[in-house]
Amino acid sequence: MKPNRFSLYAWDLSWCSGKIRPYLRFKEIDFVEVAPSLWTFYRVMPRRGGASGVPVLVTPEREWITDSSVIVERMEARFPTPAVIPFSPRQRFFVHLMEMWFDEFWHPTAIHTRWNFPENFPTWQAEIGTGFVPWLPRFMRNWIAGVPRDYMLKVTRDVGATPDQIPLIERWSDAHLDALDRHFASMPFLLGTRPSLADFALSGPIWGHFLFDVRSFRTLSQPRRHLHDWVKRIDQPLAAGGAFVSDDAIPYTLGLAVRSVFDEMVPYLEGCLRDVQAFIADPAGRERIPRFGSQVRHPYAGAEYRRVALPYALWMAQRTLDVLQTMPPENAASVREWVRAAGGERFLQLKIPRLRRIGYQVAPEIAPSRRAKT
Repeated sequence: MKPNRFSLYAWDLSWCSGKIRPYLRFKEIDFVEVAPSLWTFYRVMPRRGGASGVPVLVTPEREWITDSSVIVERMEARFPTPAVIPFSPRQRFFVHLMEMWFDEFWHPTAIHTRWNFPENFPTWQAEIGTGFVPWLPRFMRNWIAGVPRDYMLKVTRDVGATPDQIPLIERWSDAHLDALDRHFASMPFLLGTRPSLADFALSGPIWGHFLFDVRSFRTLSQPRRHLHDWVKRIDQPLAAGGAFVSDDAIPYTLGLAVRSVFDEMVPYLEGCLRDVQAFIADPAGRERIPRFGSQVRHPYAGAEYRRVALPYALWMAQRTLDVLQTMPPENAASVREWVRAAGGERFLQLKIPRLRRIGYQVAPEIAPSRRAKT
């Protein structure tokens, strides 16, 4: 490997690999993509990166960076141009808000459209099995790939992709995919002629599913020409030109997405927050908050939806709200004015205890043992 080249452990079918891969290409960061072996995934990654999962970016200095949001944050500091985060305050906040929404609220869409349709499974088995143990016969590769597949089938139930709620998921997904298709009919990226952090976050739940899942390609991608063209556009190495829309504006064509954040996701975050508050009140000697919590009911597609709490979403919300704290007071006031006008006052009022990330879980910044002494 070249001494200054990064290594990206990723899969074509991976949600967040689809977020990081086009980002690295746009930034013209020299990297080689590697499919993790069974040993790397289950032994090396937990030891070096804190958890098994992709993507993982290994720097030339042999530092292992996990979590797509952290990877982008670290690479933006190291390679500041071309920036994917606007400098204007409202757009800056907006792209972090959209990253949170795409990363943490699109689980039912992505999980349902892949795992509730067995015709998608052979592509998954081929990629995972060949990457894990390429030297074994196909039937053994498929058997080994069945272990993470069975885990994901369990996750379909955790995120609420159950038969009684599938009509809600499909109604919600159709509405948002149609809105995105209309938006991309008017401009090439979410905020103009230049991709932003929000575009790369959208690429996560969209890219692998639209291109590789047999059913999703046929029923979701092909009928939406402008969204399909965006998928191809974001996947290609892009010139560093282009610009974000002027006057710190948020395109009106993204109004449905903004309403979903404030009307649907915030009640879900409040449900996750109740789990975190209960954990802090009675930690039982544990450091990490469980990855899957109690069931949360929240508005979704004009009805009530049920899924388990994922406290990790609060860590993402905390990062989004922290953006306000780094702004000059007049810029933060402009953002708050826009959020309130869009119906997001409850988001601004979230009182999230300070959380830190440990692998793909979160923990209070103050350890339970220290809380007990205070």
